[in-house]
Amino acid sequence: MKQGIITILVVFLVCQNLPAQSWNQYNIPLNATTSIAISYTSSGNSANTSGNNGILQNIYSTDTSRVFKPLDIINNPNALPYRPVVKIGNVTGVLIDPYHILTAGHVISFNSGMGTTKVTAGYDNGTEPYGAAYPVLVYLLSNYSSTSSTDLGIIKLDRPIGALVGWDGYGYNNTNSYFKSGYFFNPSYPSASPYNGMAMFNWKNIFDTVFTDFLYSFRSGYAGMSGSPAILPNGGNYVVSGVLVSSGIKFNRITATKYDAINTVLNLNTPNEFDMIPLGAEAYPKKVKSGSSLDSISLAVLNYSKEDRANQEVTINVYISSDSIITQSDDLIGTYVKTVNLNSKNSEIVKIQSGLPVISKPEGTYWIGAIISGDNNTTNNTTGRYDASKIKVTGSDVYKVAGTVTSTQNGTGIAGVNITIGSETVQTDYKGYFETGIASGWTGNVSIVKTGYTFSQSLIAISNLGAPINYSITGAKNVYTASGRIVGPISGAGISQVKMKGLIGEPYTNDSGYYSVNVFYGYNCFFYPEKGSLNLSPASKTYSNVTSNKSETFTGGYYLGGYVYDQYGTPEPGVLLQGLPGSVYSNASGSYSVLVDAGWNGTVVPIKTGMGFSPSSRTYTNLATNYEWENYQKMPVVTLNLKLMLAGPYSSGSDTMITSLNYKELLPLTPPDTVGGKSGTPFVYKRSADEILPADFFETHRDIVDWVIIEVRSTTTTKVDTVAGLLRRDGKVLSISGSEYVPLKVGVNAGSYYVVVHHRNHIAIMSKSKVYLQTQSELYDFTTGTDKYYGTSAQLLKSGLYGMYAADGDFSGGIDNTDYTIYDCCVRDARSGYIRTDFNMDGYVTGSDFNVLAPNKKANITTKIM
Repeated sequence: MKQGIITILVVFLVCQNLPAQSWNQYNIPLNATTSIAISYTSSGNSANTSGNNGILQNIYSTDTSRVFKPLDIINNPNALPYRPVVKIGNVTGVLIDPYHILTAGHVISFNSGMGTTKVTAGYDNGTEPYGAAYPVLVYLLSNYSSTSSTDLGIIKLDRPIGALVGWDGYGYNNTNSYFKSGYFFNPSYPSASPYNGMAMFNWKNIFDTVFTDFLYSFRSGYAGMSGSPAILPNGGNYVVSGVLVSSGIKFNRITATKYDAINTVLNLNTPNEFDMIPLGAEAYPKKVKSGSSLDSISLAVLNYSKEDRANQEVTINVYISSDSIITQSDDLIGTYVKTVNLNSKNSEIVKIQSGLPVISKPEGTYWIGAIISGDNNTTNNTTGRYDASKIKVTGSDVYKVAGTVTSTQNGTGIAGVNITIGSETVQTDYKGYFETGIASGWTGNVSIVKTGYTFSQSLIAISNLGAPINYSITGAKNVYTASGRIVGPISGAGISQVKMKGLIGEPYTNDSGYYSVNVFYGYNCFFYPEKGSLNLSPASKTYSNVTSNKSETFTGGYYLGGYVYDQYGTPEPGVLLQGLPGSVYSNASGSYSVLVDAGWNGTVVPIKTGMGFSPSSRTYTNLATNYEWENYQKMPVVTLNLKLMLAGPYSSGSDTMITSLNYKELLPLTPPDTVGGKSGTPFVYKRSADEILPADFFETHRDIVDWVIIEVRSTTTTKVDTVAGLLRRDGKVLSISGSEYVPLKVGVNAGSYYVVVHHRNHIAIMSKSKVYLQTQSELYDFTTGTDKYYGTSAQLLKSGLYGMYAADGDFSGGIDNTDYTIYDCCVRDARSGYIRTDFNMDGYVTGSDFNVLAPNKKANITTKIM
């Protein structure tokens, strides 16, 4: 048998509402197929049959008022209006009269195996409160095609369980707006993960789209839902308007012609002449001493015919059997004549409460059943199997211990509750009733158990039993909380108005990001958070058979990501995207991605030593969408190629500079933030995050003298870029990676620029004229002459060798009394280390530094840069 439809419908096809040629009737016991002509008579705008509540508890489930959007578990499928919905193996159908089930055509298989497919009503996790029935006739339209407008099937059962549980009406309405005006019910037994086919679930919503032959509800569908009904409440009547045929969303709409086709089958199988059928026999007490009489016998009598009968006599012959198959060869223990009033397809419960038979059987288990007479058809006048009543006969006196277990949630009896008394366990029936007999003087406990339920009394003590006992016990299916919170991935702040799709009621998170719903024991669902384009993680959650409270945390934000590559499209890995939360680098494919909070603000700068990128940065304000193609291109980098000397550490014997600060491990791993400036104003350098040297850098670069800061200007006063460099003892300026080419930052194009060099205690200098800079710039050597300096601001170190003036201790761009005052303070304290008044840069402030300061102070040396 097919378990459901897995193909997803992506295109709607408007089918013509063509009459089917005929039904193909398959008789399972005879293995024979017959063609049944269909009578088309309907011409009105709408028509429907009436349902029937059956002869059992006429109680409606309070579940109908709950929000079943999407699927939610039915607390008690033993209550109306869910009772007529049946489980057919692993799929679903609905009773439309005592014997007949309407379902999808693809649910039916034309083979003898269909006869072993169990059909149950009120099924709930193994509980079958009305027993079962099996197909004997099945019907498919002769032009049947799966998922089409002809995907319709009818099953006739071997037992009229609809007489007990009731059935739904079915009908059509030609006005499309009828299907958009109110909620419909769709109870079913979904069996694909996360569901297991063990419980009934319902969907209550409106139809999204209506076509001539189809009704659509766009939601998630699962195997096992196939054949389930779309039921519209019509006053006090529940009317089946379609059956599910595809993907959980597509219902085969009942039209006038399909209505007539269904009527044809039911009319064919409903006898014209009065026909009585007994079922649902009950004998009490359930445990009786041999030689004692029964207290009562009852059974339901169904008139399954088109004829109404009033004051009809029925003769009831009661038999006792050692098995559940009642025949005339069993022991006849009583004959009773009763009068019944039976309209067509209606039932009446007949009770026998006087002249009851004596049970004289030896100890053992027996069944009480009936064979009736009073009609013309004698082939179906016997109770048996699920319709005979099981009793136990004992050899000693017993007292009746009985009771009813009733739900506090919907007022109905709870079926399938295990009542254990000593070594014996009995179960409550569909009314929640249980009964047994216990020997006089018995002492022990009565336990009340059903998985997933909590009872007002779960253990009752009996001491020296001396009289019958009757208990009234209440219980409730356990209710659990499915809750959670949606938070930002960085801030952890709650996110409001996130819809929890697939969770019962589909709630929204509150202002603090929390959501919470109550669910019944055994609840199943697949759900996921949704809010516009917000990315939420995890993407979804699955609950299977909930048995405890559930709590989840989701994060929600927007993705910032893209690729970093060069002008040829080659990925550039290892690029730091500074400004993004955490340390985000491009990977081997050049891609990067990070989830940030909604409303995030920040500026992202791509950084990798020796490289520039376009654009140089991106700024985001109040982020409210994903940016997943924020690419950066590695640009050809313009470099500086410089050589210069510092007069302070200059060593005349070698024409190089001393590296005492390096050897004494006094050089910092980051460039200074304040250096010599201009016109009394220090120059402040804002270093980049990547301008931090490795801890062992100076150990492997012992020839470094100190840091320098280099400006690039488009005019004598307009700054374009600033970078830090390292001065080697021979005067060569290196990049922080040790390269002889110092890369500028993004946005600096090849061209001519003024070059300005700053130091922390030397006078700042600038190139005489513009220097042409490119990817590998020509060397610009400040040491060769005053013609290299703007304003000839250079100190002669020896013939043909020039350097930067030393002793600008206050970064002012001039050497004066202030520098002396600072120096004097430091020398009195005998300071040492990386100190700005250490003009000769040997690590100490001594008289040697005064010898550097004095001549330059006297000459009032001042920077010429502007």
